[in-house]
Amino acid sequence: MRRLRTVLLGGLVVLAAGARAWAEPGVGSHEPVVDKVAPAIVAISCKSPGRPGIGSGREMSWFGTGTVISEDGAVLTSATVVPPDVTPGSVKVSFAGGHQMKAEFVCGSAELEIALLRLPKGKYPFVPPGDSKALKLGHVVYTFGNCQSGGQGGGVMENDDQVAFAQGEVSGFYRITDVFEGKNWYEWATYKGDVIETTAPLNPGVDGGPLVDANGRLVGIMTLSYNETRWLGAAIPMHVLNDRVGKWMKGDLVKDAPKVEPRKPDPEPKDPPVEEDEDAPYLGATFEADEPVIASVAKNSPASKGKLQAGDRVLSIEGKDLKTPAGIAKAIRAKKPGDVVTVVVQRGAEKLTLKVKLGYQPM
Repeated sequence: MRRLRTVLLGGLVVLAAGARAWAEPGVGSHEPVVDKVAPAIVAISCKSPGRPGIGSGREMSWFGTGTVISEDGAVLTSATVVPPDVTPGSVKVSFAGGHQMKAEFVCGSAELEIALLRLPKGKYPFVPPGDSKALKLGHVVYTFGNCQSGGQGGGVMENDDQVAFAQGEVSGFYRITDVFEGKNWYEWATYKGDVIETTAPLNPGVDGGPLVDANGRLVGIMTLSYNETRWLGAAIPMHVLNDRVGKWMKGDLVKDAPKVEPRKPDPEPKDPPVEEDEDAPYLGATFEADEPVIASVAKNSPASKGKLQAGDRVLSIEGKDLKTPAGIAKAIRAKKPGDVVTVVVQRGAEKLTLKVKLGYQPM
C-alpha cells in the first residue's frame, strides 16, 4: 500500500512539473492563437417574439457567441444565437473585459444557420479568413466561445471575464443529411449541409463561435442546431458561407428562397386481391403491409435459392419499378413457373441485382 502511494505521489510530482512547463509562455503553448483570436470574440444576447407553441405571447431570450470578422465591426454568428426574426434593437454584444454595446442586425439565414451583425463605427480586433477547403483529417483546430457558466445567467464572458477555449483536431467531414436523416433531431435542424467535425468539445453557448485553424484564421462557424447530444463539435465550413456573407457585407441583403413544399404524388391504386391457382408462379416471400419490403422468406423457396432476404426492399422486377406488394404480386403473376426473373433490391446501403427462378405452388 505504501509503495502504491509512493508511486502515485511521484506521478503527481511529474504532472505538476509538466503543468509548470506548459504554463511557460512559448513552451508547448497555444497562447499565440489565443492572443490573436480571443480579443475578437463577443458574447451575444438578444430577444425575439414568441412563436406558436414556444413562448407564445412573450419574448424569447437568446444567447451565444459571435466573431468579429472585419476591422470595421462586422460580426458573424449563428441563427441559433440571433434568429432572423430578432426583435429590432435587442441585440447586445460584450467583449471580454466587460465592454458592452448594442449591435445592428444586418441579415440572417435559417437555411445556412448564420446571422450578420454590425457594431458601432470604430476599429475592432478581428479574425482573418482562412481556407476551410484546405483542412484535412488530423489538422489542429480551435474553438472559442461564451459557454454557459454555473446557471448564473449569461456565460463565462459575462460571469468570469474570459473566453472559453478548446483545442482539437479535425476528425471528419460529412453532410448532415447523409448521417442524420430520419433521426429525431434531424427534422428540426435548420442547417442540413456539409460540416467539419472536430474533437474540440462544444458546449451550449459556443454555437455561433469560430472554428479557427492552427494560424488563427476563421474556417467555420460552430453549430449546435441538429444534435446537442453528440460530444464531438461540428462547424459549418466558411467555403459554404462566404458567398452569402460577402454579399451581405456589400449591402446585398440576399435572403433564403421561400420553401416550396413538393407536391405529393397521387397514391398508387391498389390491385384487388387475386386468388392463386396451382399454375401460378411461386416466389416464396411475404411482404410488409403496403411496403415492398420482404418480411419473410420460406425455406428452400425460389426466393431463398435466389438469395433474397428478409428486410430487402424490392426496387424492380424485370426492370419495372415497384412500390407496393400488390405491384410485386402482379409482376410475378405475369410470369410462368420456371421463368428466371431479375430482381433489384436495396439491402442496407447496397443495391443488389439477383436472379430468381420462379417455382410451382407448393402442394
